[in-house]
Amino acid sequence: MFKRVLVPVDLSEKYSKSLDIAINIARHYQGDIDLLHVIETLVDVEFSELEEFYSKLEKKALKNMNALVAAYKDASPA
Repeated sequence: MFKRVLVPVDLSEKYSKSLDIAINIARHYQGDIDLLHVIETLVDVEFSELEEFYSKLEKKALKNMNALVAAYKDASPA
């Protein structure tokens, strides 16, 4: 029934319960999980003005998302 489960994460502790539930659903239906993290841009500011700032946010988010995936992969049964 659920082949893909989309889980939005804000990289705080608030999402962990939702992710645990999504993992249980995906395991039960032998599905996959897609994580989504959004970096919001500021209104009325040209992207180019803050490109370095957004680049740092993106790198930090990617590092944290990779760590999150690794932690759950290590904890999952084979």
